[in-house]
Amino acid sequence: CYFLINDLSYMRIPSSYFPDDTIDEKISKKFKKEIVRFYTNYNCSQEIESKLIVSLLIDSDVNNLIITLRKNELTVNDSINLLNNREDLFEELLENKILFEAKGIVFLFTDIRFVKYTPFYLIKILPMRYEKGEISLDQYLHHLKLLINPLKEKSSFLDYTII
Repeated sequence: CYFLINDLSYMRIPSSYFPDDTIDEKISKKFKKEIVRFYTNYNCSQEIESKLIVSLLIDSDVNNLIITLRKNELTVNDSINLLNNREDLFEELLENKILFEAKGIVFLFTDIRFVKYTPFYLIKILPMRYEKGEISLDQYLHHLKLLINPLKEKSSFLDYTII
């Protein structure tokens, strides 16, 4: 029997590099307005279930573009070049609010970060799995031990790493 002792998820976070008033006041205001609008309606759980972001991140060109845009803005042409001239992919990234474009300048709209954490939520599921006969008593107790032991060593159950 295999048991999950670390879980991995992802979430969108606002980019740490964004247009400010020194670049262009109108672009800065528009960007901030769009960020507020996006996060007002953002539902991380629904997005994870749709698998849209994962399908985009599998593409190494998308990853390279995101990594570049974490540090500075690019022109539309430079962005499309990093995507191997796939304009349709560029448009998809704009539509899905990963990129922000104004006046020919492209910024990372939402960064995507992975979070590794201990799946304590499984403690609630283990009794049901045991009752249904999906795991033995030995497995049930071993799984509990794997999940509870790290808690004894730490002062908090908030154990996560942003990757």
